Amino acid sequence: MTLHNTPMMNMTINGKPVAVVQNVDNFSFVHVFEAGHKIPAFKPTVALEIFSQVIHNEQLHLV
Repeated sequence: MTLHNTPMMNMTINGKPVAVVQNVDNFSFVHVFEAGHKIPAFKPTVALEIFSQVIHNEQLHLV
């Protein structure tokens, strides 16, 4: 499977869409809404959730 053929899924926190995610094997692509390149500064809750999933060796998923 390739990234191009993988659908983007919404990542939500408390029912609100905060990002879109694509996972292929051990690679994840995330686009965080309204964050720019400093995700922890603009969206700390989203950054913490992504970080938590990564350190637990999980594919990024819906919350």
